[in-house]
Amino acid sequence: PFAVDPRQRELIAAAWTVGTLANLLDHERTASITCFEVAGWKGLFSETAVAHPGFPALTREIFPVYHVFAALGQGTRLRQTHCTPRLAWIHYETMEGADKLLVANLEGNIQPIILRGACRPFRAATLHEGTLAAFRAQENPLPTEPSSSPDLLELPPYAVMFGEFA
Repeated sequence: PFAVDPRQRELIAAAWTVGTLANLLDHERTASITCFEVAGWKGLFSETAVAHPGFPALTREIFPVYHVFAALGQGTRLRQTHCTPRLAWIHYETMEGADKLLVANLEGNIQPIILRGACRPFRAATLHEGTLAAFRAQENPLPTEPSSSPDLLELPPYAVMFGEFA
């Protein structure tokens, strides 16, 4: 259909959403933000299988952008947001006091991420082409894994990293 963007079910929609929210969340005048429908071709997941060749969604397929909102839905305190043409990040805290970081690569090539002063252990799950199928199949993000080098990470094209400082 005309008003449907097939990128809705792809990584670029999740990365674009992190970039958009990073630009809007830190503004005093932002009272609310509406980005997507809940379900369907313009939503966070599909309700039924779609037989359209440009949008081959499965029944109850979870789109990558769902995980962005699921992660941020845990947030109770915004610490910092930042967006460049290449990377966007949102640093926030949960009700339980967990220190979380959501980072998106806004380009089609690998981007290095340098976490300056990250002396605390860091765990992350990354949504990228290699993990996309697993993320589409479950509502909860994949378990986070400890980072071997917490100061320098590489983010694949249009990937979104869900990180947590210990």
